[in-house]
Amino acid sequence: MANTCATHWPFDEGTISAADMTILVEGVDYHRNGVGGEPFYVVAFRWAEQDGEPRAMLGIVFEARNHVAVLDREQARLGNIFMHPNDQHAGGNAWRGDPFAPVLRRAIAQATGYAPFQ
Repeated sequence: MANTCATHWPFDEGTISAADMTILVEGVDYHRNGVGGEPFYVVAFRWAEQDGEPRAMLGIVFEARNHVAVLDREQARLGNIFMHPNDQHAGGNAWRGDPFAPVLRRAIAQATGYAPFQ
């Protein structure tokens, strides 16, 4: 993955749609992940679930197909990084990456022009 973008914050394009999902993109950034790690993009966005309440979300997108992680930013800020409940947290801060992948990849392509994401 070539570093084809600088930080894109705030993101000027606003609402992005792909498949059956629409998000409001707040920022896109490239992380080279040191000299030996797999580089990735981070996308800060808002997404309204079925209840219509917007959630502040964070997507981590690697170039490989279906290598996408998504977390609720507020839950992570409160220390809930867990998929399953434990003694300190309710869990549930786990979102399937595959439904988000098309719209996050479109956001990255629009922000960077990076061909593999188009």
